[in-house]
Amino acid sequence: MRKNRVLIIDHDLQTCKDIKYNVDSEMTDEYYTLTVREGLTELASKEYDLVILNACFPENDGMELLKTLRDLKPMPILILSTSSALADKLEAFKVGADDYLTKPFETEECLARVYALLRRFCDLNHLKTRVYSIVAHDDLIIKRHTRQALISGRPLELTYREYELLNLFMSHPERVYTFEQLYEQVWAEPYMGNKNSVVCEMKRLRKKLGDTDPIEAVREVGYRFKKK
Repeated sequence: MRKNRVLIIDHDLQTCKDIKYNVDSEMTDEYYTLTVREGLTELASKEYDLVILNACFPENDGMELLKTLRDLKPMPILILSTSSALADKLEAFKVGADDYLTKPFETEECLARVYALLRRFCDLNHLKTRVYSIVAHDDLIIKRHTRQALISGRPLELTYREYELLNLFMSHPERVYTFEQLYEQVWAEPYMGNKNSVVCEMKRLRKKLGDTDPIEAVREVGYRFKKK
């Protein structure tokens, strides 16, 4: 079985080495580049399952780089940053980050987050080999093989989590998902009362769905996809 391939894009050589040489080599192959240009070249020419990105490159805007990576391939992205400001974290998640870790950090925590993201992403890929590649409800369509969502033929620009949420709801219409279920399935982390994370992500998704939004909030419980 092919190992998971992880690319680290960070100008800090020590950070790259700390992560690379502590990873479980039986599960994962990790590679690193010290410049944005090298990182983009690697991603364009090879298959990677996850990217660890330093959002504080001197010569590049971190959020623009994150957006470029998100548009390039559908894969989880873990952001590393020296900023612990809430505004910076929220901006990263808005643009498309799947996780955010503030420097300095313990290598063990970073690796735990990497494995959680890989586990979630690989489980979804395995699931997609056993289900229909296209799901449609009225004017809303999901193409699982390309991870595309469309409304009336118009592509929706969804982040990784927004897509996973919509895919989950459309796969099980009328089922009520609690905040805890949504968080543990999409964030792939234990639920510690992280209701606001789910609510914020759902607000962004529902805003993008616009007038055709078929998702219904179930007061104090969670959400469901309402069939017409």
